[in-house]
Amino acid sequence: MKDPLNELTVKYINAPVTTEPWNYILIDNFLPEDYLKFILNKFATDTTPPDNFDDFHYPYAQVTSPEEVMTHDEWMGTSRLFKNDTFKKTLFKRWGIEYDGKIECKFAMHRDQKGFYQDPHNDIKEYAKEVITMQVYCPPDESLKHLGTSLYNSGVYRPDLNGTEYHSTIDFIPNRCVSFKCEPYTWHGVFPFKEDTNNKRNSLRLLYYVPV
Repeated sequence: MKDPLNELTVKYINAPVTTEPWNYILIDNFLPEDYLKFILNKFATDTTPPDNFDDFHYPYAQVTSPEEVMTHDEWMGTSRLFKNDTFKKTLFKRWGIEYDGKIECKFAMHRDQKGFYQDPHNDIKEYAKEVITMQVYCPPDESLKHLGTSLYNSGVYRPDLNGTEYHSTIDFIPNRCVSFKCEPYTWHGVFPFKEDTNNKRNSLRLLYYVPV
């Protein structure tokens, strides 16, 4: 039987880097099948109130801490996959970051609704020295394929350009992982949703970082 943790680390460390418009990793069929079924069921059945009502960074999005949604055993299993030292160090090694200290991880379940958007941003945080972001798309089907993450050309983002620096949009399909080391030029965002998402625009979002 495959070890799920080893499976994830191998996929991540061997994933090719896409270089346009800047370096990022895209891994399809990322989560082990059993865990994918589990997390899809959590999204489909969970009624936990979101904990971001006052967070203007995520308009029309429901953000929930996974430990509030899962049982103790489920959360322990999830933590073993994403928050253990082996996986954290794998991410940093993949991006050439030399660091032997403690790596923090912020982890949330996102359920985005009609009206959701994200202006271009680079995910650099004031509280962190090094940051690696990872998002795992968890829709139940490909009906929202066109509502993925949009990427902008390298360079300093200028709002006055009115989107002319837009490069491409990553398809929002089940079990796709998008990850990158956050740099001043890693501009990305999400265009405003003009249609109902029917509770399908779901994802796991993780931020791995070294505190300042």
